[in-house]
Amino acid sequence: MVARITFGKNIAGVLLYNKLKVDGGTGEAMLCHNLPLTPVDGRIDACRLAESFRPWLGHPRAGLSQPVFHASLNPHPDDRLDDFRLLEIAHDYMERMGYGDQPYVVFRHRDIAREHLHIVSVRIRPDGRPVDCYRYKARSVKATREIEREFGL
Repeated sequence: MVARITFGKNIAGVLLYNKLKVDGGTGEAMLCHNLPLTPVDGRIDACRLAESFRPWLGHPRAGLSQPVFHASLNPHPDDRLDDFRLLEIAHDYMERMGYGDQPYVVFRHRDIAREHLHIVSVRIRPDGRPVDCYRYKARSVKATREIEREFGL
């Protein structure tokens, strides 16, 4: 499994990217974690979703220039995973990366040869402190290797 992480300034842009995949029939919203919304038939209102992240992004103590977390989790093309397994992997990955208690949304994309996940979250905790991102690339590689081993991927 390969993970790609980016940080950004604008959560609406990342959500719009995923909305376009959903609207084009190559994506679906699977889960909203710690958010007051639920996807219906693989769809979710992107404007309401962006608004639901506002309490974290608007925290007065938050001073991050790039508060948005966006991860793409790409299983090997030979790995055939059902919805339950994909969501287990997403939860496990977010826990290992320190985002388990954060709000996040999970999208599945089918726009390339393999299904993959996109996870959108925020790097600001409820108290305004940032989520620890020290050595995030090395932690991500370790997390994906452990997930591969534990899930038999």
